[in-house]
Amino acid sequence: MNNKEENYLFEVSWEVCNKVGGINTVIKSKAPQLIRHYKDKYCLIGPYFPKKAVTEFQERIPSDKLQNIFERLRGEGIICHYGKWLINGGPNTILIDYTGYIHRNNEIKARLWERYRIDSLGTYFHDFDEPILWGHTVGRLLEEISKSFR
Repeated sequence: MNNKEENYLFEVSWEVCNKVGGINTVIKSKAPQLIRHYKDKYCLIGPYFPKKAVTEFQERIPSDKLQNIFERLRGEGIICHYGKWLINGGPNTILIDYTGYIHRNNEIKARLWERYRIDSLGTYFHDFDEPILWGHTVGRLLEEISKSFR
């Protein structure tokens, strides 16, 4: 990727279409400027929560390239929803439903312990497991995007 036309920006946050704290406000406030610069090559990635998506997200048909990626990931239990976040500028957004990936939870936590000594004993699903599962699915999505967008 040598010129501006080929550059994409994927911004990842647990607070895309999911207001938990102040990060949601930060993302919303800077999105219009990033859209002006990157146009349709700016894309947010967040978690898919159906009750929140109903009011904050408008699903759209993804490009063929993204659709192919989504189909590959679906085979792993990762469901991607493409569309627009209903905020100023309407940025392209991918929301990831990681619930079909829960069966990999213990494997991921074991790897985090073995490689980095991250202790997950005594943690709670919503505080620890959900974000690491979602983070892992985001990694898989970005890995597939990097292969396909070359």
